[in-house]
Amino acid sequence: MLSHLLKATPRSKGIPFSTVALATSTANSPLPFASLLKECKSLSNARRIHQQILTRGLLSHPINSLSSSSSSSMGTEILAAYLACGAPGDALSMLERLSPSPIFWWNALIRQDVNQGHLNHALFLCGHMQQFGTKPDHYTFPFLLKACGELPSFRRGVAIHAVVCRDGFEYNVFVCNALVAMYARCGASEEASRIFYEITKKGIDDIISWNSMVAAHVKSGNPHLALELFGKMSKSPNDNVRPHRSDIISLVNVLPACATLRAASEARQIHCHSLKNNLFADLFVGNAIIDVYAKCGMMDDALKVFEKGLVMRPLASFEQMQQSGSDPNAVTIISLLSACAAVGALPQGMETHAHALRKCLMTWNDDDGEGEDRMVQNALIDMYSKCKSFNVARTIFDSIPLIEKNVVTWTVMIGGYAQHGDANAALELFSEMLLNASSVPPNPFTISCALMACAFDLQLSALVDRSMHM
Repeated sequence: MLSHLLKATPRSKGIPFSTVALATSTANSPLPFASLLKECKSLSNARRIHQQILTRGLLSHPINSLSSSSSSSMGTEILAAYLACGAPGDALSMLERLSPSPIFWWNALIRQDVNQGHLNHALFLCGHMQQFGTKPDHYTFPFLLKACGELPSFRRGVAIHAVVCRDGFEYNVFVCNALVAMYARCGASEEASRIFYEITKKGIDDIISWNSMVAAHVKSGNPHLALELFGKMSKSPNDNVRPHRSDIISLVNVLPACATLRAASEARQIHCHSLKNNLFADLFVGNAIIDVYAKCGMMDDALKVFEKGLVMRPLASFEQMQQSGSDPNAVTIISLLSACAAVGALPQGMETHAHALRKCLMTWNDDDGEGEDRMVQNALIDMYSKCKSFNVARTIFDSIPLIEKNVVTWTVMIGGYAQHGDANAALELFSEMLLNASSVPPNPFTISCALMACAFDLQLSALVDRSMHM
């Protein structure tokens, strides 16, 4: 009966009190309570269920899992429910009653404190759990060291480092990375460097180790060392140093070094690297590159990166939609094409065009001929024109039946020619519109494009006349 009640209750709404009351009024087995606790979203309900478990003396009962050979106690189920309800105080009280108290749950409480900024309490929990006979492990130390770094507290960081060495975790890569980051945040760059080079010699380093050390050099005012270390990351192995492929964090860490040194050349290389490795679409990378270019006085480049980001980020979202199985519609395609047209991103525009073809978003199948397919065609003409691919734009334009061309279709093609100085093509197409498409009168934008072409044609004629009289 309980399983039917739970299935009928939406997960997002939690368990109604009536369900809790009904289930707990007759249950004498731990299984119904365990099921309720797993679905519990309300602290008040969790406390009611806890009270019923205590009343029936079920707290120490094991709960046999039907899907595995493992079992857990009611105590850990209550603890998990309190954490899920955002009640770490209740969870800690429950954990203190468990014997033995599992390190997994102490780590969960410490991690939650660190993530929520309760750094001193996280460090307190480490000492508190040892009073209950639970020793920290290689998952505990990174959280504690992160807390020391964010405070910052060099003294407590050194004390935890001593415990790390005492307990034999000094060569665990997760702990070592946390040590490097902690010392860097506390301003002890020499100690951070010593640990980093020790683990690289032993071959237990990873990309996080390198990123932490690059950040340490930047923070300690050694941008040259940060750039030098970043350069070594992807080189061939030498001196027992393994190559590592840089990631988004690597770029965000090293770009401030370029800004400090006004190292425009290195910034350009890192920018190219981000494009080559599909890292540029990340918001933090794009912002860091803009910041470097601006500080180097390269405002035109900064503006181009900003505009490029306006395209890359929608395209990245577009890729995520495809990977998640979502099917972008014509409106999405039109938005992407408009973004590509705005900054002249031809390769990305062509990718979007290919997707539109695959999804048959350019077929004339609407009853009134005024549907999204025409809008996609117009957006394609506009994109190719603004990217100076006039042959492709004109091919798409000519493929549209005359009766299906609307005023936007004519205007984007005429405007494309006019904006890029092909006055003859613009005026010829404008004349064709007046002669052959009488049912589609030009609008003010069409007239403006035609006048732009006339102005360019007059300037060209004046220039020719002037050159002939020289």
